Amino acid sequence: GGGDNLFLASIIALRPDTGEYVWHYQTTPGETWDYTAVQHMILADLNIDGSIRKVLMQAPKNGFFYVLDRQSGKVISAEPYVPLNWASHVDLETGRPVEIPGARYEESHTVIYPNTWGGHSWHPMSFSPITGLVYLPMIGGPEALASPKKFTYHQDHINTGIDYFKIYSITSDEMAKHPTIKVRIAAWDPVQGKEVFRIDSDSGYNAGILSTAGNLLFQGEASGEFAAYKADTGDKLWSSRANTAITASPITFQVDGEQYVTIVGGWGIYMGFFEGDSETRNDVDGVGRVLTYKIGGTGKLPNVSMIKKTVGDLPKIRATAEDLARGRALFAERCSWCHGVNAVGTGSVPDLRYTNIETHLSWNAIVLDGAYFSKGMPNFGKVLTKDQSKKIQAFVVDQSRQLRNTELSRERQTKTN
Repeated sequence: GGGDNLFLASIIALRPDTGEYVWHYQTTPGETWDYTAVQHMILADLNIDGSIRKVLMQAPKNGFFYVLDRQSGKVISAEPYVPLNWASHVDLETGRPVEIPGARYEESHTVIYPNTWGGHSWHPMSFSPITGLVYLPMIGGPEALASPKKFTYHQDHINTGIDYFKIYSITSDEMAKHPTIKVRIAAWDPVQGKEVFRIDSDSGYNAGILSTAGNLLFQGEASGEFAAYKADTGDKLWSSRANTAITASPITFQVDGEQYVTIVGGWGIYMGFFEGDSETRNDVDGVGRVLTYKIGGTGKLPNVSMIKKTVGDLPKIRATAEDLARGRALFAERCSWCHGVNAVGTGSVPDLRYTNIETHLSWNAIVLDGAYFSKGMPNFGKVLTKDQSKKIQAFVVDQSRQLRNTELSRERQTKTN
């Protein structure tokens, strides 16, 4: 019914002994873009304008880096750490963002950045009292958002309030006009409210960061690299292949006076949603593993072992371009949350592009009637019609055909070489 929707996208201070409320600060009142404020919070004592201030620092998804007085909750500074276009600035008197008209896409579609993945997500940032810098694993890019003409609430199902068909009608040329961030690490000065240096990345998604008293930064990469940098300059000092993607944050510890660094690797989240099943790649195996390093370590990683997958027989489904477009939009709304954007697949549930013919023949029993409910597959019979289910299936089959054509092309190229 309107209003700020407390305590959505908020930082809340409570007394742990009693649960007594002390203060709250809402980063994004009436939040509409999935700009959560659950990101890493760092407590520090900073010299600001000649006075030592007890502060709380956070870089939530909305793109502003906040420095709050952690005793009162008052905003000290809030500066953009990534390009953003939903608000012009944060009013330090009221603490509220000054929104740009149309950003809530009420009337028409709007291209917003950062997107719903945020400028920074759950991956921990790190603060070094030695350099005075916060090391931020940045992400961020544009995303088209559009409201449906009529919103219908569905009990026990995802309700996004998004018109995906309208979104997918937006051209790639229009999207390309807006900035995309590929920054592995941004070194942020919280006192000056500005970026000092950055380490670029080939990935659109980044891992958590560890900074140490030895002027080091450690961070992994979706590509499978684990690396160390100088904290004061960002110069790379060392790197090693993990043979699996890394998004977690490293830890360091000592045993018998010897220091170790440990990181968890695995496949999923961004990689699964956008890059497909790791088994279809030849540079990482996607196996979850715990990796521990030390100076002079001599351990060897196992070789990347791949499982060959091929697209099997597919049902003959006639579908127009309009059918496929509708199927893509319906898939995004109902299926992508588990099966990946554009049916590219994830590491935790089946990649639908490899669906066998027997499963396709039972499609409606699975999708509409709940035949796989005991396996974790929801029953969509109350939110999808048979015609909509058929369009989704046609889209998945089309994605399978495209993948098979790619596989055949690679085989021909290999034989030619």
